[in-house]
Amino acid sequence: MLFDLQTAIEKADNLPTFSMAGRKALAMLSEENVNLDELAMIIRSDQALTSKILRAVNSPAFGLYREIKLVDEALRYLGLVETKKLVFVATTHFLFGGTQDIETWRHAILTGYIAETLAEKIEPKINTSDAYLIGLMHDIGKTFIEKVVPIVYRQVLPSLTEELGRLDAELSLFGIDHTEIGAQMLQFWNFDKHLCDAIAYHHSAVFAFSDPMGHLAWVANQVAHLADGRASDEAKITEKTFSFLNLKEIADLEKIRSESLKKVDDFQKKLEALL
Repeated sequence: MLFDLQTAIEKADNLPTFSMAGRKALAMLSEENVNLDELAMIIRSDQALTSKILRAVNSPAFGLYREIKLVDEALRYLGLVETKKLVFVATTHFLFGGTQDIETWRHAILTGYIAETLAEKIEPKINTSDAYLIGLMHDIGKTFIEKVVPIVYRQVLPSLTEELGRLDAELSLFGIDHTEIGAQMLQFWNFDKHLCDAIAYHHSAVFAFSDPMGHLAWVANQVAHLADGRASDEAKITEKTFSFLNLKEIADLEKIRSESLKKVDDFQKKLEALL
């Protein structure tokens, strides 16, 4: 192992940390029934989070005719669906280093939208908030590698990836790949085990198929990559996956990706104001 990422993961001071309000907000948004008044109270306890939400809702992207100054009013105006998206991104954007790598952001948000859409089709149902969060954070292990060893990430890893493939290249360099790093990070932040497992499985179709949340994470990532040539496991989108998703053919997934991309474009305008 050339670089000891395992030690870095185990050291809390090497990890970015969610604020207490951010953790509480994320936990609340994973519940089936969200009380906006209680959520507003949590957000108000965090000055930075409050500022981000108010800055976003008052941006030109929302086209308000007057300024909103209170979080409670902002959440009522946004509604639950839009509130969830903004809070998810506001509480997790620091993991991606802001908006410096816009393609990383777009892929994360696109995968979130795809996972959310697919979650609505699955029986038994998967919580759409959990699905969106998994999609948003599925590659957080990559981001961690970039933060810890940026030169290796940008100069060494790409050439080795061409030779070995992404996961094997990471294993050869670090003794651990980004899926396991992401899962360990979520464990460190005390996320539920089923969310951690889904992150760990998002490149491992064989294991993911035994876990609905993992299967969802895997296929959402695959669908997000359908048009860019990086869906390395695309051939494994089999009848089992289509049955799981209650869909019939690849064209159904391509349509979902296309519709999700339009949502990303719209949300990106609001995202720029938020961050």
